[in-house]
Amino acid sequence: ERTTGGCPISCEAVPHDPVCGSNGRLYDSECDMERLNCGLGGAGRVFPVSLEKCRKKMDSCERIQCPFTLDPVCGTDSTTYVNYCHLHKATCKKGVELAHYGECPDMSIRENCDAECQDQESTYPVCGSDGNVYKSTCDMHKRTCGQKVVAVALHHCEATKHCVLECRGDNVAVQHVYEVPLKQCLSGFHFLSCLRFCPKTFEPVCGTDGKTYSNECFLKMENCRARSLGRSFVNRIYHGKCGYPQPQPKLYMFR
Repeated sequence: ERTTGGCPISCEAVPHDPVCGSNGRLYDSECDMERLNCGLGGAGRVFPVSLEKCRKKMDSCERIQCPFTLDPVCGTDSTTYVNYCHLHKATCKKGVELAHYGECPDMSIRENCDAECQDQESTYPVCGSDGNVYKSTCDMHKRTCGQKVVAVALHHCEATKHCVLECRGDNVAVQHVYEVPLKQCLSGFHFLSCLRFCPKTFEPVCGTDGKTYSNECFLKMENCRARSLGRSFVNRIYHGKCGYPQPQPKLYMFR
């Protein structure tokens, strides 16, 4: 359970009134600035400065032109963006990064875990925001209960990136690889594997085993292996290399 510690949880009701932070980043409002930097005290504290100090950044970021093709992604500010380009624009302004593909889950809702999944033969496998493929949406919720994994477009999972739900009838070739109907595409696929494709982003975390992992994904991959081998789980102690903890804003919901 996370506590707010006096930090604003949402700024949706606050009017858009751009603020330039002392860290050189541009925020939608002072509330937005406080929410994304909450808990950074001392030298790391962020405060408003003249908007002119962010003028070049503002002009540069506004030049990013994004389509409105719907392929939602969730940012580390717990905001759902229309697609990756719109997230990139937010990254330009205020340093928001990709939390995962798909819409941001409501962090205030407690999940009810499905005990059993019925009629999985009549449903389709889904690609999860954790990069793994599940037999059905129900199966995904059951196996990831409490982890806030959501279904995303098939091309975001390595195992389904060349799959389609149904044949379109014209067998269109894509870069010399034919798209294959989903169930045929995944015939023989082992759904319970620890196969996970982690980003190359270096955002180190220190585990309780005293090891530094390149990012949170690699730590989760280690826990998947530990579960199958009956070993103890590894928890994250803090962000940063072991021995060099890095302070983090309290309300970066997905870090």
